[in-house]
Amino acid sequence: MFWGVLIVLIVAILFLLFGLFHWASKDPGIDREIVKQRFQAEQELRSLHRSSGSGSTSTQDSDRLPDGQ
Repeated sequence: MFWGVLIVLIVAILFLLFGLFHWASKDPGIDREIVKQRFQAEQELRSLHRSSGSGSTSTQDSDRLPDGQ
């Protein structure tokens, strides 16, 4: 009995969350192309920060190589 109620509750919560996200994605104020461009710009910015990091990260990366270079 307990497990049946728990399963029904979990399914109901998942269904409501799916409905909420589906409803939110239909918002006319959200432009997919703008969101996509912002995401790509953020990813490029993060990669630039990683590549210009301190020398300790390059040492850690070299420790992972099999030949120690």
